[in-house]
Amino acid sequence: MKKTTSYKCDEKVPSLYQFQEITQKILRLSGSEANPKAFLLEALRLILSANWLGTFQKGGIFIKSENADILELVASVNLGPEIESICAQVCFGHCLCGLAAQSKTLHFAPCRDKKYDPRLKDIPPRGQYTVPIMGEKQGVLGVLVVYLPFGHQENKIETSFLAMISDLIGSMVEFRKSQDELRLLKSSISSHMIISRSDREGNIVDVNEKFCKVSGYSKQELIGKNHRILNSEYHKPEAFTAMYKTLAKRGIWSGTLRNKAKDGTFYWVETTIITINNLLGKPDGHFSVRKDITRLHTQQLELANKNRELELAMENMSHGLCYFDADDCLISCNSKYAQIYNLPETLTAPGTPYTDILKYWRQNNRDFTSNHDKYFANKKLGKTAPRCWKIIDKIHDNQYIEVAFQRLNDGCWLSTHSDVTEKVLRESELIVAKNEALAGVQEKSEFLSIISHELRTPLNGVLGVTSLLNISDLSENQQHLVGVIRESGESLLATINSIFDYKKMDAGKVELCIEPFDLKKTLNSVLARHAPKAAEKGIGIGLDFSPARPQRYFGDEKLIKVVITNLVENAVKFTEKGRVEITVSGAGPDDLTADGLTTVEIAVKDTGIGIEADHMNLIFKAFNQENTSNTRKKGGTGLGLSIAKKITELLDASLEVVSIPGEGTVFKFGLRLACCDT
Repeated sequence: MKKTTSYKCDEKVPSLYQFQEITQKILRLSGSEANPKAFLLEALRLILSANWLGTFQKGGIFIKSENADILELVASVNLGPEIESICAQVCFGHCLCGLAAQSKTLHFAPCRDKKYDPRLKDIPPRGQYTVPIMGEKQGVLGVLVVYLPFGHQENKIETSFLAMISDLIGSMVEFRKSQDELRLLKSSISSHMIISRSDREGNIVDVNEKFCKVSGYSKQELIGKNHRILNSEYHKPEAFTAMYKTLAKRGIWSGTLRNKAKDGTFYWVETTIITINNLLGKPDGHFSVRKDITRLHTQQLELANKNRELELAMENMSHGLCYFDADDCLISCNSKYAQIYNLPETLTAPGTPYTDILKYWRQNNRDFTSNHDKYFANKKLGKTAPRCWKIIDKIHDNQYIEVAFQRLNDGCWLSTHSDVTEKVLRESELIVAKNEALAGVQEKSEFLSIISHELRTPLNGVLGVTSLLNISDLSENQQHLVGVIRESGESLLATINSIFDYKKMDAGKVELCIEPFDLKKTLNSVLARHAPKAAEKGIGIGLDFSPARPQRYFGDEKLIKVVITNLVENAVKFTEKGRVEITVSGAGPDDLTADGLTTVEIAVKDTGIGIEADHMNLIFKAFNQENTSNTRKKGGTGLGLSIAKKITELLDASLEVVSIPGEGTVFKFGLRLACCDT
């Protein structure tokens, strides 16, 4: 459809006054406190009220969404629910409104009906002006649409007026938005900052609520008063003189002040003061913005005190201490650190590379040896150092320094340096002493082996001869003498065997030999060996072994026999009346654990003299006995129980003892054995 720019003479022509009247009314809206939608709706009504515009008194204003190129209908007059629903949101480039926003130019259409948009099928045809609302800073802000009678022709006066009004609305929208942002900024600053204004003499003209809250004074108490009302007398008068000189010269001053509140408490403020000039450029007062930093100032003081305490503690440490950053440059160190390594002041200054300190050590200490280079080698390879590690430095005059490193999460690290010269030398002496002791033990072991062999060989010969003499034709006195020789020889042989067994146990040379054996038969053989001695003393000796219990097991028969022999021998030795008995108990053959083992508990009971409670800790020590007077009477080396205990531990068992003095003693241990069917 062809556009026309003609204007009919019979149409109403607006006067300049009518232009100005509408413009001024819209301008007055900018001073109102109405919300943006109400402001735009009133502006739209003023535009449509121009009787010289050939409108339907219908129209709308769209505002661009902040997050997308979409127009939202925010104000409408007489559009009706159908149009308001259809046009609630319009994308850029769609319909005349979207085209005007996209092209940023005014669009005119003499006719809009269902041929142009199927959604308009139930709405009478009409024309329209669509004018973009432009902002100076933000570009397209929205669109103004004015509906026209069907067939209305485009008119230059109308388009010029609408273009001017849309520009005015755009400026006002931006202005109101700036005002809103300024109000928010002012509100935000006022809620967090202490703000005041004073005249040239420093008398307070205005304050905000934060000022009153922090100072404790009401606004009425402050207005007209001089700022000296807050003077805490902490700062010298010269400080304020310098402040006013700076204000006179530069127009601005910043610093930290301590003020005094109404209740007498003090608070610290970070202050900025700006000089306010009048129209002639002369100072007319001051504007002050303060931030309450009392808590921060207190924390800084506490931190400073803590730092001083830390520095004092570092200086009084008996160890050297240093602190390096992630780039291995010195942050701080104490004087002990410098003293240990004899460092000059130039190498204890913050920022000194650790490599420079190492270089100085090597150049000035010919005995210096260290493992520090490993740390730097690993760092070059990209390997992370451990969290903690220690090394020993050897420095001048055979002095040894232990260095303990602690790596922190931020890559920095601490190290302590302790003089361990005495410790290192003492450890060296101990190593020498240990080696000498081990050599002595080895010599003793070899000596015992030789002696036991050299003694047992002739002793076995003596015992063999006594056996032959015992079966020969001897007188009663001669047989007694031969018996004494035999008994003494057997006692000496038993002592030698005990010493030899203990030597092997002590050297850890005893190995387990697991084979099938008959437990009952083993126990009976031990009893048979000691039965003559028991009969001689008139005491009973026996075995309590249930017929239902298996007799054959897998185990080390020899070691078990040594334990039982020592326990029975000990029991017979210290029992003068009553009985010595071996009992076997524990889980039955059907009570096997998951590993196929059963528990066999063996106890040796006697009715002898018993053991005093305070002597219990002595009986298992080598060459110790519970009562030395009994030792002289009964004989023995004091090795039997010690050997028995070591063997039970080797068999993964524990030898326990229960004793009542004057009534008797029970030694018992439990073995985990596998049953043998054959």
